[in-house]
Amino acid sequence: MSLRKRLAFAFVAIASCFLFVELLLAVAGFSARTDRTDPYVGFGATLPLFVLDPEDPERRVTAPNKRRWFNAQSFAVRKPNATRRIFCLGGSTTYGRPYDDRTSFCGWLRAFLPEADPDGAYEVVNAGGISYASYRVARVLEEVAGYEPDLVVLYTGHNEFLEDRTYANLRDRPAWLSAADESLSRTRSYSLLHRVLLARGGSGPGSARLSREVSTLLDQSIGPDAYHRDDAQHARILEHFRFNLERMVGLARGTGAEIVFVVPASNLRGCTPFKSEPLATLSAQGREQADSRARRAESLAATERVEDAIQALEAALEVDPRRADWLHRLGELRLATGRHAAAEAAFIAARDEDVCPLRAPTEFQQVVRSVAERRQVATVDLPSRLQAWGGGIPGEEAFLDHVHPTAEVHGRLADEILQALDAQGWLRLASGWSTENALEIQRATVAGMDRRAHGKALRNLAKVLAWAGKDGEAARAAERALAIEPEDSESLFVLGTVAQNQGEDALALARYERALDLDPDYVSARHNLGVVLARLGRWGEAVEAYRATLALDAEHPSARFNLARSLVRLGLDDEAELEYRRVLDAQPEDADAWFNLGRLYERNGRSREAQRAFARVLEIEPQATDAEAALANLRSTGSQPRVP
Repeated sequence: MSLRKRLAFAFVAIASCFLFVELLLAVAGFSARTDRTDPYVGFGATLPLFVLDPEDPERRVTAPNKRRWFNAQSFAVRKPNATRRIFCLGGSTTYGRPYDDRTSFCGWLRAFLPEADPDGAYEVVNAGGISYASYRVARVLEEVAGYEPDLVVLYTGHNEFLEDRTYANLRDRPAWLSAADESLSRTRSYSLLHRVLLARGGSGPGSARLSREVSTLLDQSIGPDAYHRDDAQHARILEHFRFNLERMVGLARGTGAEIVFVVPASNLRGCTPFKSEPLATLSAQGREQADSRARRAESLAATERVEDAIQALEAALEVDPRRADWLHRLGELRLATGRHAAAEAAFIAARDEDVCPLRAPTEFQQVVRSVAERRQVATVDLPSRLQAWGGGIPGEEAFLDHVHPTAEVHGRLADEILQALDAQGWLRLASGWSTENALEIQRATVAGMDRRAHGKALRNLAKVLAWAGKDGEAARAAERALAIEPEDSESLFVLGTVAQNQGEDALALARYERALDLDPDYVSARHNLGVVLARLGRWGEAVEAYRATLALDAEHPSARFNLARSLVRLGLDDEAELEYRRVLDAQPEDADAWFNLGRLYERNGRSREAQRAFARVLEIEPQATDAEAALANLRSTGSQPRVP
């Protein structure tokens, strides 16, 4: 037998063996690894989204411990005969923020279907989770795949940068190895081998470990300061997003359900970028040159020399083309001159260069489109539809904030989904159904909504705007919320933070105190009350506020540190030292706590301990000049105390 024939025979034998093993594993019910796990992230123990209703065991309801992130929903354990079950998945847009399910596209689907297809029977379940990124949405789909879905509507893409993901050693793997691992993981044979190796102590590819429930950078920080430009991380998140979309198509179709994608849209014209950063590679001279041109552009715009201002700003962007704030301003100036296409291009670039990307960038929209095309998924391209409906650049007429559409846009989206399903043949719309029917149903529903729902929506909007540092917009939304609901503690808190940011401490104090009168256990208000009291020099009261904060939340990230600082001001050094030590027990790398502890030791003549504390600061932050100077002074003066 020739070598060619021997190789061909060997290939056929190996392929036949592989196919036999694949078939055997399929019959045994063993699934591929990509159907069961996400190689990019892992999770702690997952709590179910839907549980049996304790009052009616024939129905499932949203678990009480999930209602912070999800709407309360209910559906039959056993799907009624001839009923088609639709699950809407995604983040806060699917949820219906800043309102709720009633005015979400999911709620409108539920309202429209009886008239749009009166011969059909449908259950529509809103499973959109606030702040849920695609990898968490995939976990939700894993669960609802067991609840007899007929259709999954997916709107995701805005939340991909909310949580911190390190991707473990995946970032160090060659691209060809990652691609090979992903491809092989789609087979049952490789997946079985992978499971066996892990069981014997082998190592997997290494993935980020996330908490079982969402914990966002938004919640963990004081604002967009937590974000910095990281193009490599951006690329990893984009690839992970693509993987999640592909996986969710497989999960849905694996149950016999169909899936519909919605391309995410955002407010381009009416939302300034959340954070801008200059190019890291730009020299000091280049940065000053760009800044000078941008300042000149504003001066020209102030004197209504708009065309000259545009040229000056374009010159600034030639030096630093990634300044999101300048790109957005360029869009505004171009729009003022009637150059709509050029303005839109600038607004889109501003969104894409936002260092705090809370609006899905163009690349993510393109991934939705490309996966949909490749997998033949019915798609509603919302950015394109917004252009068709309004004929302009999307702004406040379509969005309540940066990404959440108005109730009307949600309704139009629901109608577009029905049209897409009709075109696909998944349902047949009644001959008399039209967009005008949808608008009539919308008007009746919105008119019947409780005013408190509007107040809650405005308060949620105010909170997001305050977090983003948009104080003026946040204050206006909070004041509108209080006009509807005067005893809303969270709106008062927003107004307190705005006043605090603007240095109006007396006004901030009054608002925090009022919020705490309404809700004594409001942790953030209690802590901020302490901050304002400290700024006013009322150290004893500040200590009481910080201790009360820690009684409510012993792990509060700032209260213990601030408590220690206030105790120092009162001369209670022993108590302050104890609190700084507790801070360091929880956060050993807290350079500020080490530095303040060093100053405390220095003041009390404990030179050796002070030197160790300052040296520890320099280990953590080698460029800390204040610690370097303090350490040098102590070493030069020997063991003599230095009293500041």
